[in-house]
Formats: sequence, structure tokens, C-alpha cells
Amino acid sequence: MLFAVPVWSKVFVRWTQPLLPPAERLGVHELAIPWNAVALPSFRGAARQGYRAYAEVAIGEASSAAKTATKFGFAGIIVNPGDSRPDQIEQALRKLRSAYPRLLFLTLNPNGKQPQMRGTLIVKRNGVLEATSPTAQPWLDTNLALVRLEQAFRPAQTPLYSFAWELTDTLQQQHGPDAKDYALAVAEAGAFDADLVLSLHESLENGMAQNNPGAWAVWDQVKSYLRFFPQHPERRLDPEANVGVVTDDDAASYEPINLLARHNIALRVLRPADLSPRGLEGVDVVVVFSALEKLKAETVTDFAKKGGVAVLVGSHRSLARQSDSGQSAQPVRLSEQSVSYAVGKGRMIELSEPVTDPE
Repeated sequence: MLFAVPVWSKVFVRWTQPLLPPAERLGVHELAIPWNAVALPSFRGAARQGYRAYAEVAIGEASSAAKTATKFGFAGIIVNPGDSRPDQIEQALRKLRSAYPRLLFLTLNPNGKQPQMRGTLIVKRNGVLEATSPTAQPWLDTNLALVRLEQAFRPAQTPLYSFAWELTDTLQQQHGPDAKDYALAVAEAGAFDADLVLSLHESLENGMAQNNPGAWAVWDQVKSYLRFFPQHPERRLDPEANVGVVTDDDAASYEPINLLARHNIALRVLRPADLSPRGLEGVDVVVVFSALEKLKAETVTDFAKKGGVAVLVGSHRSLARQSDSGQSAQPVRLSEQSVSYAVGKGRMIELSEPVTDPE
């Protein structure tokens, strides 16, 4: 994969059945158990089977879940923040970590997507599935944008995400994803240096719980991917990326970053506070979504003067129109919404409108 060098990834299997195969048989030691105060005692023996079990809860249930999880020997709590603000989540987690120091509290981003390559778009209108015409260039549905934003804005925790399977036909809905779909999801998380809560289709989970040979034949194909990343020594290598994205709003910049990822463009995300010449090393193009203070704006200008391309989204006119001598640079209109300015050996491109999802 182009996006990143494989380093370390942890897969939490989301498990709902009271019957658990041994951890060595499943090939995974981390379980995410959806919170249910009635069913949770069924998993009190998970540690004896080689598992580290985590209760997966909404933020409002985290306190009561932590009390029960401590009693039953769980390793931690996976918190789904829902619509809560980041500062509310951090405040709640600080209190919980103080009250339950033996539990590990992790924040889940549940807004991931199934990794796949698309050539057409399937939409549902009035209950009828319709397929669009093939695109000129297939795009990749990946979780790169989500992971890069998590790494930039929440660096204290390895990104942890989950997604729902897109099962469009009747056969898939009955039997679930193929082994290669599960394997791709595991490989993607590992390549992006992220952790994944992996949902199993009920037919596969039930089959493994009942020791069905067909279910285990599917899962055994996935286990080689699960083993790959833990077998390699942990090493921190920066992902190969020649595009930098500067933003102070992860929600507003998600779609533009996602569009870059769709076309297999490697990127890194920088907050304005982290913008520096060193942070732009190896970058050919920098896309700026945030208003910048003077010192940071000069960093972008110097980057362009040395031959880089700076794309300024929104109002950055005073930054874009200054040449080396401080005189107003002559614009070249590229389209109705974009203008280019020569700056030293490079250029700046000003986009007057935000980038939106073409779907």
C-alpha cells in the first residue's frame, strides 16, 4: 500500500455470543463486548480463555459499565462518544480513569467505512437500488481520512474505529462478507497504523461459536492477516506522503481529505500549531483550510517560494497575492472558483469555494 508503512495494529473482534472459542483458536486476544448489563456476566471467564475483554459502551453508560467490568476482570472500556463534544468526552474520561485506574479507557470512532474499490455508486431511491454509470477512474473507499485526522487531533491514542458492512445483495445479507473482505479490513487498519473494532456477520459468529467447520474455514483465511502485524517488531516510521493538509477543523476538512484518499494520494494532516518547515519536508503540495497567523502564513509563503504548490481554500487573499518583493502578484484564472499566483519558484492556488462531496 502507498499510504503508510505497516507498523502495529490491534484488532478487537466484536463478540455477542455467550459461547467463546479459545483465544488461540480465534487468533485474536482483544474482544469488544457490546454493553449489556444482563449478558455481560457471561464473559466473566474470558480472561481464563486468553482474552482481554473490553466493554463497548455509550459515553452515558461508561461509569456503570466500568464498575461491572472491574468486577468481572475486564481489561478496559471502549467508549462510543456519540454526539458528545470532544471536551465533554475528555472530561468524562479523566474522571473515569481516576476512579478506575486499572481499566484502559479507549475512545471509538464509529464512523468508518468498509474498505473497497468502487467503479459505480449504488444509491437507493424510493426503495429501489440504482447503479450510476461507471466513473472515469475507480476510487478507493478507505479510512485514511478518518485515521489521519484522528492522528492529528487526538495523538494521545492510537486511532480506533469501526464500520458497518455494506451488504447489498440477498446472498451477502444472509451469509455476510467474504473472507477477503474481512482480510482487507484487517490489512487496511494495519497499514494505517490504526486499531479496528471488527464486526462479524451473525452467520460467521454463530458458526464459530457452534464450532461449524464452514465458519472456521472462512475465519482461518483471515487469521494469517491477523497474525502478520503482531509478528513484526514495533517500529515508528513516518508514512510516505507528498501532500500536506493544514486544518484546525477535522469535521469540515474530512471530505476534501477523503477525496484525496479516494484517488490513492498519500497525505499527512497538520494542525496550524504544528505547521513548520520541518513538518513540510518531503511535501510537494500543501492544502490550507485554516486561517493562519502571520508566522505560519510566512511558512506557507516560503514553502511556495522554494518551488512548492500551496492551495488556499477560502479567504487567504492577502497571503496569496504577495510576491517576493511584496508587490501584488498577477493572477491567472484557472476556473470560476480558482485563481493561481506565481510566488518565487512555486505558486499559490486560491479556491473561493469549499470542497464538497461529488456524490
